[in-house]
Amino acid sequence: PSVGPDVTVGTNLVDFLHSQGLTGTHYTCRKGGCGSCTVVGKYTDPSTGENKEYAFNSCLAMVHACDGWEITTVEGLGNRHDGYHVVQDRLADFSGTQCGFCSPGMVMNMYGLTQQKKDGWTASDAEHLLDGNLCRCTGYRPILDAWKSVTPQDIEDLPKCAKGGGCCKKKGNVPKACSKSGGNTDANLPRDIVGGGVTLYQPDSIQALYDTLNGLEDGTKYKLSCGDTGKGVYNDEDITAYINTRTVTELNAQEATYENLVFGSAVSIADVISTLEEAAKTRPGYSYATLLAKHWRHVASTQIRNLGSWAGNLGLKATHSEFPSDIFISLVGTDATITTGLASDGSVTSHTVEELVTFDFRSEKRVILQLKIPPMSDDVIYRSYKIMPRAAWAHAVVNAVFRFQVDRDNQHTVIGTPTIAFGGINPTFVHASNTETLLSGASLEDPSVLQAAIASLATEVVPDNLPIDASPEYRVALTQNLLYK
Repeated sequence: PSVGPDVTVGTNLVDFLHSQGLTGTHYTCRKGGCGSCTVVGKYTDPSTGENKEYAFNSCLAMVHACDGWEITTVEGLGNRHDGYHVVQDRLADFSGTQCGFCSPGMVMNMYGLTQQKKDGWTASDAEHLLDGNLCRCTGYRPILDAWKSVTPQDIEDLPKCAKGGGCCKKKGNVPKACSKSGGNTDANLPRDIVGGGVTLYQPDSIQALYDTLNGLEDGTKYKLSCGDTGKGVYNDEDITAYINTRTVTELNAQEATYENLVFGSAVSIADVISTLEEAAKTRPGYSYATLLAKHWRHVASTQIRNLGSWAGNLGLKATHSEFPSDIFISLVGTDATITTGLASDGSVTSHTVEELVTFDFRSEKRVILQLKIPPMSDDVIYRSYKIMPRAAWAHAVVNAVFRFQVDRDNQHTVIGTPTIAFGGINPTFVHASNTETLLSGASLEDPSVLQAAIASLATEVVPDNLPIDASPEYRVALTQNLLYK
């Protein structure tokens, strides 16, 4: 379907789908939390020319930002008129649906996995999918059993859709909702789209992005947006100009150099996790990347990690200092650097992650360009943790990162100043600086050192006391327990 000029830029994809009669995609929370709005999108990565396909929340994605994408809804996957997809059949076979409200989102999330990992997936992959979908009926077990029963061979054996999607059981009988979008291809996307008095700019290069920023009138309330998933946490009002970073070629690039893993600012959190996991297996000095990736898997949900970028998460932290960003705190324990560019003169500078979140990006017209994650030497111990009220899809009560360089042959003596940092304490707290100083040069095998460090945390960690937060006493105790751990 085409999007007319009467549709305001900023309109969510799920609302547009409903306006077109495609009501199989449900919604409840409109925050990306319940997963009932999940659809599968396919688009071309501008940096590689390769197609990417994954599940995401249609209640968060802007319909105009999906221009040129191929969107598959639950109606397009299968229906009673044309036959059901194997994923839909398995959910029914395993009694994985009762009221059925969550079922379309569950189905589309699993279908997204089969398209994202066509070479195969594990039972663990299927289990992790449930972090982004809520069900209040089944207790999840039959849904999980259904997803674990789906194999790559099941998908390969399906008759192929006339449009190439492999989504229809009856060969040649293609549901209307499954046909390809009539929108623009990535090669001829218009550089800007106006709808309802709001403009979406779609620059294709960093220079074009700078030109767009420089062309905005003073005082314009604009927003750089990759997946726009941040509005599930903080909903900015009165935005009159969106700038789509996903269309910028350079910002989608990633590479592994001798010195760093490098990610453009539009690279999704999910893609960074995949690269970190691979680096941990194949590159010297990156064994710690397994822990980093594990922590990042607790950021939001599968669908949000597919759509949202790492830079957007840090941008939220810069704009809202109280936001307990797991990406921020986990990177504090690395030597990661982030480059930014100023639209005014094109100058590029490098920063630590802590420096990054002090900038006023909008007033400076500053753009996050790259993240560089270096290897660590074998004598460095890295650990990061997230304590949350439930197993998935929750902000941290307290999150933490520890980095110690130690001399293992000399009573595990700490070399230099360690990193001890916590989130979820108060908007300005990052480092437990006094405790870091206390442990510098100390032996971790000395019990009195541990006791002194725990006592130090009790005095320098001062949580705020808001009604929505866990008690300050509990959060102080968490910092002490995590250090001990």
